[in-house]
Amino acid sequence: MKFTYDQLEYIKENFKNKTSINLFNHLVKEFDFKFCYTSFRSELYVNGFHKVIMRRWSKSETDFLLNNYKSIGNIEIGKLLTKGKRVFTKKQVQKKMQLLNLKRTDQELQLILERNKSNGLFKDCGIKAWETRLKNNNYQKQSNDRI
Repeated sequence: MKFTYDQLEYIKENFKNKTSINLFNHLVKEFDFKFCYTSFRSELYVNGFHKVIMRRWSKSETDFLLNNYKSIGNIEIGKLLTKGKRVFTKKQVQKKMQLLNLKRTDQELQLILERNKSNGLFKDCGIKAWETRLKNNNYQKQSNDRI
């Protein structure tokens, strides 16, 4: 599938201010576009139209994950990898582990849990949860609704 010249011009003019589905719907109505949405998105990528540019993991970041995933939890790995503007979330670490087919045994998970407890990571979680609830008045609203 290739875009026609007119279709490409329309996409160039409107790519920044319209969603992909809006662009697709317009092409279907105005340009008699006969392909599915998935093909449309693929063709956008081929032509260099990207809304989000994914940043690849560097070799050192991947090596750090490979060397430490059995003994450190995902959140802590994310915090240790975060430098400057590059932020690693728990979800990103989980996804990379999935892509690399890295799995922890039950024993490794238990050791990570014990390590986190000994480091005091769970010490304040109950206090912080209540502070957040009271700050947002969620607890008070729920209590008043039940009365």
